[in-house]
Amino acid sequence: MHRLYTAHFENNVARFVLTNESKDVFVSKKDISNILLSVCTPDFKPIFSGFFDSIVRDFLDTYDKRGAVIEIDTIGPVVHFHAIGNILHILGDLHSVSQTSRFKENSFRFNTVSKWYIQASIEATNELDLSLQDFLISVKNRLDRYNPPFVVSVSHIDGIWIAENDDLGLVTEAKSYDDLTERVWEIAPELAELNELDVDVEDMRISFQHLEQPPHSMVAG
Repeated sequence: MHRLYTAHFENNVARFVLTNESKDVFVSKKDISNILLSVCTPDFKPIFSGFFDSIVRDFLDTYDKRGAVIEIDTIGPVVHFHAIGNILHILGDLHSVSQTSRFKENSFRFNTVSKWYIQASIEATNELDLSLQDFLISVKNRLDRYNPPFVVSVSHIDGIWIAENDDLGLVTEAKSYDDLTERVWEIAPELAELNELDVDVEDMRISFQHLEQPPHSMVAG
């Protein structure tokens, strides 16, 4: 049986669901939409539903969106709680890039919801007894689906640290592990652009994987 926690924003509710099979927390899409709608300026309310639906459609994958049933009570479409947090952060930051006063004013209002949601999410994970380890795994798994990291193979040969990734065309070395990771983070965005990889370098993720054997290219050389 799925577990449910209800948070409150003024006169509105946000229902969080902990799924048994995956240990992931989801939140009612309709509840979040109603909360955001409640803070919209009057002139923005008529277009908000379509605006919000388009963001959900463009930013989330099929795993992030699903239906949830709590015993016999259907709460409808739910969205991964971390994904909603990201969307709220984006909405709350529109004022920094928007040129129209209407978007700026609503963005400031959405930012209030975003700050509330951070605390509500913490309370939800605590009340649903989601361990810190399960929480971190849930967030990491979603990030791995939405923005897979480049896996960089790391080995230590004759006192030299070596890093390699075929997709980036990356092979570099350093005298210490810290220097190596710093070097990888320095050159990886440039290599991604040079190789015309479909990745946003601003959101680029790298995972360092230690090898017991030297990288293939080093052996071949």
